[in-house]
Amino acid sequence: MSFTFIRKQVQAKLKKSLYHPCQIRDFMEMRWTLLLLITLFRTMAAERVTDKDTWVRRILETAGTEATDGAVRVRTGRIVADIVATSQWGLQRTTSTELHDVDLTIDAIFAGVVQWTREVNRLLDQKVSLADQKKYNVEEACSSSEEEEESDNEPIENYEPSDKENQLPTSNNSNSPHSRNKNKNSKDKKTPNICYWTREETIALLKQYRDAPLDVHGRPATHQQVADWHNEDWFPDGAHKRTKVALQQQLKALVRSDRTLIPAKIKELEDE
Repeated sequence: MSFTFIRKQVQAKLKKSLYHPCQIRDFMEMRWTLLLLITLFRTMAAERVTDKDTWVRRILETAGTEATDGAVRVRTGRIVADIVATSQWGLQRTTSTELHDVDLTIDAIFAGVVQWTREVNRLLDQKVSLADQKKYNVEEACSSSEEEEESDNEPIENYEPSDKENQLPTSNNSNSPHSRNKNKNSKDKKTPNICYWTREETIALLKQYRDAPLDVHGRPATHQQVADWHNEDWFPDGAHKRTKVALQQQLKALVRSDRTLIPAKIKELEDE
């Protein structure tokens, strides 16, 4: 069973059961449950637990009961437990190569749940924004108004001029009043090259780093991987994008590039 197949299976089953007109608190409960399961996955991976029944049992224990923990949390846990129970596993495998196959299976399930967590986070942020009647607009975020210039957020330059824009004028009349006015008007209409970070996008970025899955060697996601996920969520039309360098700069400004400080920074921003 391939990595991609298991990841899609996780997403499909979770969506089928939980992707309905939820209240904000439902999304918050789903996210919290998935984050608990991600923490559990990391713990069991560190303990080298390869017994399927143990995984299923501990997932269900984490999900709890409907009477004490609520239907959304229990349903989320049961779906993930069912995926683990029905996935390809390697209980009888002993060689190092075959054991690596078990790791890939565990990692695939982990990555699928992490990806769904990111989607739940995005949907939750959208619902909160709609509830507050604050709809995020990319064009507004990329404007250069005085209000944004006074913002505490660091501006990041993402715009790269085309070859045509880099070409020097060849006309002998380029200094004429008509040409100067034409050039001035062209500059006025040019798309601003500064895209400011809003508080909502900054929090979403930090959550991307926080929830990003480790690779099979236990290494954190790269800046480029996080940039791809972030751009997919925030700039799906491809008109704008955050570069890997932009993310590195923002992470450095927020937590001095120390990822262990991310949870505290998220709480600080959410409490503002």
